[in-house]
Amino acid sequence: MSSVTWPCPNCGRRVPNRVSQCHCGTTKEDAVRQAEAAAAQGAPVPRARPRPTGPRVRFGSLGWDIKGLMIGLVVVALLALVRFFWPSEPERIVPVLGHVDATPSPTPRPTPKSRGFKLPWN
Repeated sequence: MSSVTWPCPNCGRRVPNRVSQCHCGTTKEDAVRQAEAAAAQGAPVPRARPRPTGPRVRFGSLGWDIKGLMIGLVVVALLALVRFFWPSEPERIVPVLGHVDATPSPTPRPTPKSRGFKLPWN
């Protein structure tokens, strides 16, 4: 695989051979000279840092719209969880037609006392 890429000594990236300059600005010729100088001095040749396997997305590299959406979804989920465990007040059950409630009937009010004459409806 080393015949397809060359290691950049400054940033540690693997750069394709068809590209003559790394993203950091180091040219392929500079990298070859540095590798030859290090080999002449007996120092180890700088190797590229190992890349992590699998896709990795860091929260800081996401856009503000995605971050806001993620934070909003987390807040909504937390509020739903709190509402799920919040104690609720019991609601009065509306009686179905024909259902007689077990509450006692109202007691009749006392009639007023008459003062000497009697009303016909008393």
